[in-house]
Amino acid sequence: MTDPANPALPIPADLNAVATPLRFILHAARGKFRWVILALVIGEGGNAACGILLPYALGRIISKVTTSHEASAEIVGTLWRPVLLFGSLCAGELFFGRINSAVQLRVAPKQRQYVARALFQYLHRHSHRFLTENFAGSLAHRISETSHGVNQVLWALVQEFWPIAIVIGVANVLLATGASPWLGLFTGAWSVGFIAMSIVLARRTQPLAHAASNARSHTVGTVVDSVANHATVRLFAGLAHERERLDREYASELKTVLRANLAMEHVRVFQFAASAVLKAGTVVMAVVLWSRGSIGVGQFVMAVSLSLLIIAEVRNLSRRFLDLFEALGNVDSGVRAILSPHGLPDRPDAAEQAIRAGAIEFDGVHFHYDDGAQVFRGLSVTIPAGQRVGLVGLSGSGKSTFVSLLLRLYEPQRGSIRVDGHDLRGLLQDSLHRQIGLIPQD
Repeated sequence: MTDPANPALPIPADLNAVATPLRFILHAARGKFRWVILALVIGEGGNAACGILLPYALGRIISKVTTSHEASAEIVGTLWRPVLLFGSLCAGELFFGRINSAVQLRVAPKQRQYVARALFQYLHRHSHRFLTENFAGSLAHRISETSHGVNQVLWALVQEFWPIAIVIGVANVLLATGASPWLGLFTGAWSVGFIAMSIVLARRTQPLAHAASNARSHTVGTVVDSVANHATVRLFAGLAHERERLDREYASELKTVLRANLAMEHVRVFQFAASAVLKAGTVVMAVVLWSRGSIGVGQFVMAVSLSLLIIAEVRNLSRRFLDLFEALGNVDSGVRAILSPHGLPDRPDAAEQAIRAGAIEFDGVHFHYDDGAQVFRGLSVTIPAGQRVGLVGLSGSGKSTFVSLLLRLYEPQRGSIRVDGHDLRGLLQDSLHRQIGLIPQD
């Protein structure tokens, strides 16, 4: 049941609406925290705008100072506006930055749990077959990775890519209109080329990052399942075998992670080389334009400051793209692994039914497992209410399967199972399980 005080993200019955990582992330963004996310978008936009306008205000101050040969009351009087603008931008940057950080620190953990609860609730609705055929540790790791991935993508878009887009856009406009169209054209072309190349390199590296994430998930699943079955491992003297198996998993994970790290290092080499081109190109072009009298000292300072600010913002852009694609890969893996259709869903007309007497009837039940192993052929059994029955048979004869069918952990291919005359397929599974007591053999 959902905790009313801590609701989970509702997952729609039509899984096509959330069948891809981007759809699932958008679905999460439209949930409980949508207004907070919208407020952060506005706040991050204000913070980025204040930061990128600082070189413009500084350039205006320097232009006022350098155009006068000596200080005078008239010059000082005209300086108050650019100085006030500079101070206001500094205050705005501080205000928006601290407010945004405070909101993000409080909301991000809640938003992650919001998604994790939804995945947990959906996972527990899967069939017994699904849960036994998948590593429990791996599924638990998928919930953690997916909820963390949704969190990463949302905050990366809001707090990193959105501000960077504002910084690059405003900087190019300021350079083109406030300094020289040639400077704006140069930084604009550089920005487009850098972003395009970053996306290409990140997309090439993303499969390796995704493979590394899968390898880590599988290793964690192996550790968790080994520890969960520690009694069996000890009783069968299997500790050495488990260690060897885990060593093989770690060796495979290490190879995958090293390949991903090497690819990321190539991305960093491109990033630093491109930054050097922007710095050197902007300074050289600004010097040439200043020597020809096309720009003044204030515009020169603004151009160099803006280029350095752009570099500071985009220095880790390639890495951010890698992190973004890796997070999308984690969400994709989780969506595919967990949000598959339930194997034994409740029928639309299923209802709560009170089991008062407990009469059990198997009527012409045929059942076989997915591997084709036939267990029951036309089994018909009636157990009157109040009767105590023991099932006796060789291993594999169907004792556990009989109980599993009664609990509706599996469903027969043919025939029906009734309790107090109610077909199990017409009962809500939660209603059935609340009224049946089971003591497992372990």
